[in-house]
Amino acid sequence: MAEYDVAQICPNRHVANDMHIDFPEFNKDFCEKCGEKTITQCPSCEKPIRGRLRESMSLSKFEPPAFCRFCGKVFPWTERKIIAAFELARLSQFAPKNSYF
Repeated sequence: MAEYDVAQICPNRHVANDMHIDFPEFNKDFCEKCGEKTITQCPSCEKPIRGRLRESMSLSKFEPPAFCRFCGKVFPWTERKIIAAFELARLSQFAPKNSYF
């Protein structure tokens, strides 16, 4: 059966380490891109965030999951995108029809 490592990600979706357990030397308490504290567990159910497939020879880029596979709740990075989209839609209602801003 395929086994996955645990991912370490910041709330802005920056991946600090997609193999948190197998390669702890690459772990970072804080994101090097934005300074936010990184997480390895779902904030709702505290189950681990699925990381890269172990023993995989794939060099493909790791994509953080949008939702927790255990409880179905959104991860912080997904929630932030949803809030930003709603805010943009709200603001666009007040923008002039011929404006690009």
